[in-house]
Amino acid sequence: EHYPELIDLIEQNKIKEFYDILYGDNPKYVHGNSYLLRPKNIMDAYKILTALDINPLQYLSVLPEMMISDIKVDKLIIPANIDTIKEFGIYYCDIKQLVIINELITIDIEGIWQCNINEFICNADNITLTGLGTFVSFLMYFKQKQSNNTKFVFKENCKIFENDYGWSDIKKLIKDGELKREFNIELM
Repeated sequence: EHYPELIDLIEQNKIKEFYDILYGDNPKYVHGNSYLLRPKNIMDAYKILTALDINPLQYLSVLPEMMISDIKVDKLIIPANIDTIKEFGIYYCDIKQLVIINELITIDIEGIWQCNINEFICNADNITLTGLGTFVSFLMYFKQKQSNNTKFVFKENCKIFENDYGWSDIKKLIKDGELKREFNIELM
């Protein structure tokens, strides 16, 4: 409300420009090291936009840090234009079904953090995991919050890139790590 130009950007459907300001370092919105638009404002922006029937994810290629938090939804679709999920991009959410559409996706190991997700469906042929950790670490982050067991669905021929290990076939990772015993994983 203190920044009518931000409201104008929303009204003009310039959602990418809106988020560029939220995450940017424009002196008008930054005083020293103190951002006027704090992470809470960024989280609130997503909630406000979706309440206005605007899906901000349709306007971005990167799901940035702290964008989606503290929501409860039946289904969250990460559209094909999103090719990267940054650290804490989705956190403290309750999501029945999370679907990633893009065939090439980069996800920070902590990109989906402390969420209760019943079903995680990833349509990617290639998944690049960034940050510190491995595919097992990525799966474990789901278990930390879960009282139930997340169902993971991946493409059968999916390849996963882990920083220290390079490219691996998901079937091999699941078999070698005997991950099916510990995780509910299905290949499509």
